[in-house]
Amino acid sequence: MLKECSTKKYPALQTAIQNYLDSAKEVNQQSVSGEANQVSTLAGEQSLPETDADEPEQTSKPLGARGTITTALANAGHTLEGAEADLVLNPLRLAFETKTMKVIELALDCLHKLIAYDHLEGDPGLDDGSLFTDILNMVCNCVDNSSSDSTILQVLKVLLTAVASTKFRVHGEPLLGVIRVCYNIALNSKSPINQATSKAMLTQMISIIFRRMETDLIILSQEKNIQRLNELVRSLREQLLQCRSNNDKLNGTVSSLTESVIDLERQQILED
Repeated sequence: MLKECSTKKYPALQTAIQNYLDSAKEVNQQSVSGEANQVSTLAGEQSLPETDADEPEQTSKPLGARGTITTALANAGHTLEGAEADLVLNPLRLAFETKTMKVIELALDCLHKLIAYDHLEGDPGLDDGSLFTDILNMVCNCVDNSSSDSTILQVLKVLLTAVASTKFRVHGEPLLGVIRVCYNIALNSKSPINQATSKAMLTQMISIIFRRMETDLIILSQEKNIQRLNELVRSLREQLLQCRSNNDKLNGTVSSLTESVIDLERQQILED
């Protein structure tokens, strides 16, 4: 994306991408240095045979590659929050604002990967004014009469991934916007491939939405049952406490009567 916008006059986008690259470079350097320290510590503890001077240089390259792979695997599924999410999503937002198809397609591909690998977690439609909602609206606005077939396919792929995601849950107006875009593509697209794809995606989206509604209803009914059980337990506990207090009063009355009877018997014995 940085290569595509380098020849254009998009200084804000270039700055945002460069800031993200610099931040990612610092994180990678810290992770690689930490792993190198662990490897050197292990190497110092073990007795290794002496090797030639060229062999350490040959082994350092696999260590760097292994460190990159390890970092990538460790970051898989890592949810971006707060400043991290803003740092990643701000270049995408600026890329959509350029209205340049090549840059927009790259931004769509990046956004699809972020959602598919669970790097983004939020509720567009519930969080009013959130960056997630703004970006999803920008994705929907990428489709117009001048959009290419490849751009439309990228938009459809992002929208289906967003609706099907368990972390990036779309609600309310953004969800209606997603369905409206797919419906318009199915009706107005001149590409039979895009029409068939959008129809299939509409069916899949509606199925996902109704299945999620059924799951939410089940969860809601379970929560109501749990609430009723909690109220029943609370009522039984109060009744038990009341019974205990009544028993204590009854025991106190019986003990006082017993003491009175004993006193009367003592008085009769003394009189006799």
